[in-house]
Amino acid sequence: MRHKCDCGYRTFNKRRLKRHKRRCEYGQSKTRPAEGQKVEKELDETPSSQKTIAQLREEAKAKGITGIYTKNKQELLEALEG
Repeated sequence: MRHKCDCGYRTFNKRRLKRHKRRCEYGQSKTRPAEGQKVEKELDETPSSQKTIAQLREEAKAKGITGIYTKNKQELLEALEG
């Protein structure tokens, strides 16, 4: 028996499907986006000082800031503010 995620991922193994759904962006929602439609992530309203380094790096990457992987949290905060 084949098991299928909403995103189109298929597997014969239930455990692999379960693990995939935990990581899949479509796994939590019941609606699948139309073909070719990009899924936009909701903006996080968490204050910058409480965000993780990974979240700060995503924001910096979206803004086009370079050298984000060599900077620490404080430097990332300064780069995003300035």
